[in-house]
Amino acid sequence: MKKLMVLATMLLLMLTSGLAQRVDTLYYDSKGKGVPNKDFADIIMMVYYGEDESMNRFRAFYTSGETYGQGGFASIDKHDVNMSQLKNFELFYKSGKLM
Repeated sequence: MKKLMVLATMLLLMLTSGLAQRVDTLYYDSKGKGVPNKDFADIIMMVYYGEDESMNRFRAFYTSGETYGQGGFASIDKHDVNMSQLKNFELFYKSGKLM
């Protein structure tokens, strides 16, 4: 019985891991340059890599919590966000107004 439970758990993990997509958290300073962690960041970006490029999405936040931007992307440069290829995106001021 114990072997059956272990086998079932392993099978479940293998099936669900194939469905999971990659999500990264990236940190940038006020000039868009990549920094090592949130202690040095002004912007925090959550990046979701879909099954294909058309499903790639990002959301970015000021470290104070307000939304900085959201949309799609073809590529994200973790060292310089200005080198990223964003598409169909919106950026916001801290006040919430559209840039």
